[in-house]
Amino acid sequence: MSKINIINKLCAVTFAGLLLSSSAIAADFNIKISHSSPATNDRLEKSLAIFKKNVEERTDGHISISTYPASQLGGEREQLEGKRPANHTF
Repeated sequence: MSKINIINKLCAVTFAGLLLSSSAIAADFNIKISHSSPATNDRLEKSLAIFKKNVEERTDGHISISTYPASQLGGEREQLEGKRPANHTF
């Protein structure tokens, strides 16, 4: 997966977090982010930890982020196939 695709996904998640962070939303959300980079000593995982902290702080915990490094949810192909619109529920 190229760095541009990862950055695009992070931007999309950030945008979704901003839209969902209003106080009018009663439900809590968990956003799962999966990638194929290593779980330790990796810039992407460190960046996601910072992203997770910021989103959870700014939404008062209404949106939580779960990261799944090292292809825990499948390889890159399975991860991309899981991004189909029918697989996203809010």
